[in-house]
Amino acid sequence: MSGIHIVERISTRPGAARAMAEAIRRDYLPLAGERGMTLDRILVSPPIFDPELSNEVTVLWTVPDAKAWWLMAKSGRADTRAADFWRSHADLIVERHRSMATGDEQVEEVCNV
Repeated sequence: MSGIHIVERISTRPGAARAMAEAIRRDYLPLAGERGMTLDRILVSPPIFDPELSNEVTVLWTVPDAKAWWLMAKSGRADTRAADFWRSHADLIVERHRSMATGDEQVEEVCNV
């Protein structure tokens, strides 16, 4: 897929992966959509919901191009709802990391803003 990928990696507390994935779909997805992000998929590793098990929930978002990425990033700084979402779900999370990536054949295009 072309465009820029936003990758959220969320290490959950034991038994919290299902609640985290559900909260992202229910509460964060509409906010992300307003910022131009499209949900590609939510991955759960290991692929089991167990009350005693920690999981890594990986959320893959996309935006179509560099302009959309900059608009998404800028609008996120002005809108506190995303930060409020993560704060309100902190009890489910051990650690969270977000990165951005694009295909190697698109790096030059993405950098030409």
